[in-house]
Formats: sequence, structure tokens, C-alpha cells
Amino acid sequence: VGNYRRQISGADQSADFFHATNTDAMAARQEAAQQAMVALKEFISGGNEIGRVGIFDATNTTKKRRKWIMKELKDVVHSKSHVVFVEIICTDESVIENNIRAVKTSMPDYKGKNENDAVADFRQRIDNYNSVYETIKDDSLSFIKLFDEGKKMTANNIRGSLQSKCC
Repeated sequence: VGNYRRQISGADQSADFFHATNTDAMAARQEAAQQAMVALKEFISGGNEIGRVGIFDATNTTKKRRKWIMKELKDVVHSKSHVVFVEIICTDESVIENNIRAVKTSMPDYKGKNENDAVADFRQRIDNYNSVYETIKDDSLSFIKLFDEGKKMTANNIRGSLQSKCC
């Protein structure tokens, strides 16, 4: 979804772009999600291979977003349990810091930026996401929760060989 977002709005967006009260940015981000969803559905529907897997890589941190995803995919997947959400929960500050410095500061969003400024901006982006974050509680969904880089894992409604291999 991030690639679609950068196509729509450009890569040079500060953390303010990811604040829930920024209605123009929210509309642009939803448009990016919609474009990515169209591509995902085309991919899933485009072949008959057993075990065709698509990943909707986005920050799907609200019940509303997950409900939208399920609605979008209901006619594409064989059953509701074929949609598996992966929720990554990290409270270990050293893990967060290492991830931001190793991965996030090299994103196209921060190309040419001072690393410390990029870290500060991404931390603000995390705060913006946390302000609306709703952990997955719906036991009718299939999900995997990973805590602090795999120190703990919770799985719910994981069925079948392919899904079990993720755990």
C-alpha cells in the first residue's frame, strides 16, 4: 500500500500525513489502499495454483479497516478463514529503535533525510497510529499476533496446512 501511497501523494510526507485527523491525507491513504486491494484481488483471482497467497501489506490497525478488508475479499477467497491478519506488537524499545534505524530510515519516504530526523518522524508516525490502534479481538477472524520479534505468538482460527506453516 505504501508504494501506491507514494504514487498518489509522493514520498516526502511527514508524520502529520499519518494522523487520523488529517482528512485529506486519510482520503489519499484510503485511495492507495483501494488501488492495492484491486491489484491483490486481480492477483488472487488470476491463477488456479493451489496455495496462491497475496499479502496486503498495510497498517490495518482499526476494526473499520479490517472489516473493509474482509468485505473486499469476501467474493475472492474461498472462506473467511483464508484471510489471516498478522498483528505485530512490539513494546521492547531496543527492538523498535533497531527496526526504525535498520529498515524505516532506508524507506523511500526518508531518502536523503538525516537519520535522526527520520527516526524522530517515524516515531511520531507510530504515535499517530497508536492513537487509533485497536488490537484484534474478533475471534471469528483468523489472525496471528507476534510479540517482540517472536518472543511470544498467539494464533486464532488458523486452519489448514498452508496457514499452519506460518505459525
